[in-house]
Amino acid sequence: MMSDANLLERLLGDALQGLNAPVRRLHRGASAEYRGSATVERGRSFLANGFCDWGRLPRSVSDAPLRFRLDVDGESETWTRFFSGSGPMVSRVEASGGLLREQLGPAQLDFELSVRQGVLYWRAVKLRVWGIPVPRAAYDFRARVSGEGAQYRFEIEAHLALVGLLVQYQGVLDVD
Repeated sequence: MMSDANLLERLLGDALQGLNAPVRRLHRGASAEYRGSATVERGRSFLANGFCDWGRLPRSVSDAPLRFRLDVDGESETWTRFFSGSGPMVSRVEASGGLLREQLGPAQLDFELSVRQGVLYWRAVKLRVWGIPVPRAAYDFRARVSGEGAQYRFEIEAHLALVGLLVQYQGVLDVD
C-alpha cells in the first residue's frame, strides 16, 4: 500500500519539521536534479581503494563539481551522484522497518535517522554484502546533513575494521 507521505516523512514523522529548510526541500518527495561541489577522500590503503572501486565509490577530488539526481518512484527513491572524475554512484533507498535502507551495488545498509538542532544524522546499524550479514563491529558508516540559505550540506564517512577509512566526502548542493 502506497503512502502519500514522502520517504523522510514516513521515517521521521513530526521530527521532519525540525530539519533545516534546504534539507526538507531536497527530500520533499519529488524528482529533481541539483548541482554543487564536493571533496572526496578515499582511504589510502590498497584494500580501501579496492573496496571503493568494487563499490563504485567516487575517486578522491578536492572542491570538484557534483551533480545529484533524485528520482522518486512510489515508495522508493533512486539517488544518482555524479562526482567529477568518477562514474555514477547509484543507490536505491526506501523505508524498511523504521530504518532507511540503501542498496548500493552488492551492499545493503540500514540506517537509523535522528534529528538534532535542525541537522539530520544517519548511522548504519545493519550491513549486508551479497545478502550476507556483516558484524556490526566491522563497520562504521555515518552521515550528517544540514542546510543554510539555499545550500544542502552533507558529510559522509565510512570506515571498515582492518581497513580504516574507506571513503569520506563532504560538500554542498544548491537546492533553490
